[in-house]
Amino acid sequence: MIQDEIIELIGKSESENTVFKENFDKEAIETAAAFANTKGGIILIGFSDNGKVNVVQIGRETLKYWANQISQSTEPRIMPEIRLNERQIKAVMYVKEKGRITNKEYREMFATTDRTALRDLIAICEKGIFQKVGKTGRRTEYILYRHKPDKLEINPTETSQTPHERLTNASKKTKRLSS
Repeated sequence: MIQDEIIELIGKSESENTVFKENFDKEAIETAAAFANTKGGIILIGFSDNGKVNVVQIGRETLKYWANQISQSTEPRIMPEIRLNERQIKAVMYVKEKGRITNKEYREMFATTDRTALRDLIAICEKGIFQKVGKTGRRTEYILYRHKPDKLEINPTETSQTPHERLTNASKKTKRLSS
């Protein structure tokens, strides 16, 4: 289920359970709270509402800091699950912008060994985000996996609200600690 949601998030626009945020801010924390009160979802930081890449500086501890901020700002505490490492997230953003990445480009971007780059890229493929093009060697590239979503079932009672309105209303169910 998470794999399909990630694929949909990267390849499509926002939906009820996938949201783009240009930056990590109070609104991202509120969205996490809303997801915790509904069926859950995925927040992708560094993308505008129309899916365009917005460069976000990510340091060694950034993801831990964001998870801690969400946890400290919600009651009961929410601890989000982060499924990609920082290099992998940057690689997904890079491929979203450039269309492809090679093992060599990955190694150069992150100053990693061939083994680490290959392990990271294979992990992204196993999550269903990237698709490997080419068998082995220098011509191998990794592109976004193209997924045709199944037909969506729409509950007629939910169509009167936009996904943003549903998330906003759901976030009100979780109390937030004041800063």
